[in-house]
Amino acid sequence: MTATDGRFPKGWGSGEGRVTGPLALDDDTAERILHGAVAPDDAPPGYSRVSEMVAVLQAAPTAAEIAPSRYAFSAAAPRPRRSR
Repeated sequence: MTATDGRFPKGWGSGEGRVTGPLALDDDTAERILHGAVAPDDAPPGYSRVSEMVAVLQAAPTAAEIAPSRYAFSAAAPRPRRSR
C-alpha cells in the first residue's frame, strides 16, 4: 500500500513503509492505544474513538452478552435427517 496507489487520502505520504499525515502515530503510541493504556481523553487527536472501542472490547462481558440464547442453542442443535 503506497500513497500513490489511491488507497490513502490526498495529502498523505509514505516514507520507508510508514504512513505520514494528520493521523500518523509513532509505534509506542499505537501500541499503547491498542493495549488499552490510553484513555479516550488522553488519546491523540482523531484517536479517542479508537481508545473507546479498545476499552469496550477489553471489558468483561455483561450478563446479557453471556446469557444463553435460544437462537444459539437452536443453531447448534442437530437437525433430524429426512428419510429418502
